[in-house]
Amino acid sequence: MKDKFLKRLITILLALVMCTCLYVPSGSIVHAKDGDDSTTAQMRKELEEAFGDADWALQKAAIKKYANTGRLTVVLDAGHDSTHHGASRSGLKEEELTLKIAQYCKAELEQYQGVDVYLTRSSNACPNPGTSSTMDNYYRMVWASNMGADVYISLHLNVSQSAATSGVEVYAQNSGYRPDLSAESHSLSQSIANVLQWIGLSNAGVKIRNSNDGSTYPDGSVTDYYSVNHNSKLLGFPGIIVEHAYLTNASDIRYFLGNENGLRQLGVADATGIANYYGLSKEDYSAAFDASYYYNHYGDLQEAYGYDEKALLNHFLNYGLAEGRVASPIFDIAYYKKNNQDLVAAYGNDLKKYCTHFAVYGMNEGRQGCASFNVNSYKLQYADLRQAYGNDLSKYYEHYLKYGYRENRKGTGCTSRQGYVTQYNGVDYASVYNCDYYLANNADVKNAYGSNDDIAVLQHFVNYGMNEGRQASSNFNATSYRLQYVDLRNAYGGQLKSYYEHYMRYGKKEGRVATGCTTVQGATTIHNGVDYSAVYDYYYYVANNADVKKAFGNDDVAVLQHFLNYGMKEGRCAKETFAVQSYRSRYADLQSAYGDNLPAYYMHYISYGQIEGRSGVR
Repeated sequence: MKDKFLKRLITILLALVMCTCLYVPSGSIVHAKDGDDSTTAQMRKELEEAFGDADWALQKAAIKKYANTGRLTVVLDAGHDSTHHGASRSGLKEEELTLKIAQYCKAELEQYQGVDVYLTRSSNACPNPGTSSTMDNYYRMVWASNMGADVYISLHLNVSQSAATSGVEVYAQNSGYRPDLSAESHSLSQSIANVLQWIGLSNAGVKIRNSNDGSTYPDGSVTDYYSVNHNSKLLGFPGIIVEHAYLTNASDIRYFLGNENGLRQLGVADATGIANYYGLSKEDYSAAFDASYYYNHYGDLQEAYGYDEKALLNHFLNYGLAEGRVASPIFDIAYYKKNNQDLVAAYGNDLKKYCTHFAVYGMNEGRQGCASFNVNSYKLQYADLRQAYGNDLSKYYEHYLKYGYRENRKGTGCTSRQGYVTQYNGVDYASVYNCDYYLANNADVKNAYGSNDDIAVLQHFVNYGMNEGRQASSNFNATSYRLQYVDLRNAYGGQLKSYYEHYMRYGKKEGRVATGCTTVQGATTIHNGVDYSAVYDYYYYVANNADVKKAFGNDDVAVLQHFLNYGMKEGRCAKETFAVQSYRSRYADLQSAYGDNLPAYYMHYISYGQIEGRSGVR
């Protein structure tokens, strides 16, 4: 019996070696819902005899079990590959879609705590080149066992002769042999099927299929038909097949298989079903635990675990928290618990929940997690961080955790703003804006935002101050800039914000003067492409029309518009060398042509009169 066992064991070990040789580290393995042939049946016999003789001692010694380690190892098998094709319909290939589902499932599962996820393949290539489908599937499952699989989930898509057939069905292990695994596989299958149903798939339920070739397990009970169910049982872990949807059903294709979002939903649903069954949670310890910090601060852990991040985290959660060890430069469990009595009432002595609260809520709320780091102090101290993160408090914690404490940045002690932010929405306003100047000269802004919130002050300037023409720097005055340059007034008129923007983009580089001008320079005479200089002079018009000066003052654009809209109709004199009433009375031909239409006389002189040598003076 011993020799027989050794012979069979050598067979298994050789398979493991072959799997290792053929396996590409960046990839993994696959399995299809294939029927068993004679080769598979022979392999059944080999596995049954080897593991039966060993009384499962080999698996128990080699396989990492969830119950013993506190971590769940999930192997996801994306069914089929480019060599061993699955079903295909309407240009959709099962082997390509199952890989995407598996990848989405892995990404979602890895957001949960205490789980390790492996894919049997990471590309469409066969992970075990040169093998048959049966052998490929076999090697995949042996590889999964070697990886310490706690559960093996093979992902597939279905087809049917009926286009009306749709939805999900899951194949679990039968109950004849290893009923413990069968029960686990059935409950897990049901959990996944329930979530897939919840997202909109019809649920055909959990199914069992027995072999039809007379094969039996070591206890004499009939074997499972599918190799996933059968071989996983012999290897000591539950194995299930998830048939997600039908490639032959238009609705399944439309909502799930024919688009990336649908495939993502399927993968997330699988992950959720797995997490629900095993009681996984997305507890976040990222803020409370930093592996390098923990390692560097505790010599006993260095000796015990070396730099094994997973082992260090497990120690922190299982022992370090209770011992009051500090595992992060921004979080100290004793400090956080002592200074947040509202949490004590909610969590009591459940120390892990304080860690999760800090990561999920505490940082966003600006709660202090330890004596050596205060987020408000950190924010006030560094203008570059305020520039990058604004008022997103969690980002300041994350920065200090990842970079700040290693850069020896100060985490406490600052009570007043240092420097100030000048960039907003990707634009740098430094050439026209100084926060301290703006606050000193705009008391309403200071009263509203205080001196420390430079982000809010800058936003006020950009959203309101520029439109109002408020001065925010000793180097730039929008009114002066506007008065100085007629080309800008012609371009922007009364749109004050445009003058700031012009100076920022062009004016400063051009060396334009931005302060010191109090009167209009080179008043405009052009409107809508017409030059009115023959009949209009800004300075003359405001000097001789007190009402206009009072109304518009230095706004030469508005003054010109007044002349065009009202002054011409009223016959006002806008230039010393032209009086419309004199022009009208002097030329009978014009009287015959224009009568009492005074604006027509102005326009005639501009277009023809001055060229003809006609006189417009009084």
